[in-house]
Amino acid sequence: MRMLRATYFSTVDDGLASYRSRLFKGIYMGTKVAVKRAVDEEVFQRPALEKTRGRTRMARRCAREAER
Repeated sequence: MRMLRATYFSTVDDGLASYRSRLFKGIYMGTKVAVKRAVDEEVFQRPALEKTRGRTRMARRCAREAER
C-alpha cells in the first residue's frame, strides 16, 4: 500500500494524475513491530536438561569434554 501511495504522489508530481486530498485517509500506512512467534533453530539443537543421578545431561557432557 505504501508503494501505491508513493507511486500516486510521483504521478501527481509529474502531472499525470490530479491531486485528491485525503485520498489515503482511512488506510494504515505505518509499520507494526510483530512479536516473533517462531522458535529459533538453536533451541532444537541444545541438549535436553534432563536430570539423571543429580547432574544434568549437559553438565555430564561438559565434564567429559573437560577431561579430554
